[in-house]
Amino acid sequence: HDVTRFLSRAAKQIGSNPVEQAWTSPPAAPDSDDPYDRLFLAFAFLLGQPGVPLVYYGDEIGLPGTADPDNRRMMKFDAALSAREKKLLDRVKIMAKARGTLPGLRRGARRTLFTDGDGYVFARGASKNIVLVAINRGTTARTAKVTIPPELGVPDGTVLKDLLGGPNVTVGTGGTFDMPFGAKNAALYTR
Repeated sequence: HDVTRFLSRAAKQIGSNPVEQAWTSPPAAPDSDDPYDRLFLAFAFLLGQPGVPLVYYGDEIGLPGTADPDNRRMMKFDAALSAREKKLLDRVKIMAKARGTLPGLRRGARRTLFTDGDGYVFARGASKNIVLVAINRGTTARTAKVTIPPELGVPDGTVLKDLLGGPNVTVGTGGTFDMPFGAKNAALYTR
């Protein structure tokens, strides 16, 4: 809570002296989707990891800010939210609800299934409680060949649904399937 806000860092709005900037030129809300998308990817990673996640108030809506006291701006709610802030909040709510209701995401071990320069897919839990988190920080949509190892107990033909609204995927022969990666997006697959 005593550091600059993630959103302002992602928007490259933090100067060389954040303490002075907090008093003289605090950043406004970014005017593009990119910083909000980056913040959502950070939330997808954070809420998919083992352990108790720590969320500082306002990050779920993308509150901007530099050093203290600018990182302690007043919280905004409902009608005061911009379209970008509302979209971020809606997606974070889905991830947070999944974190609280899916046993695999809450207590399951993490296992990396795929990684490259921009993409990361990991599983939490196994069998009927498996959850896959897919993150693509790249700027182009693509697919990734992912294999769920047999010891995770997901039979061929299993349909996995993306709780974040992306397309469903069907696990193919040998646990392999093509996972769609939206540009600068995340997916949360469950049975």
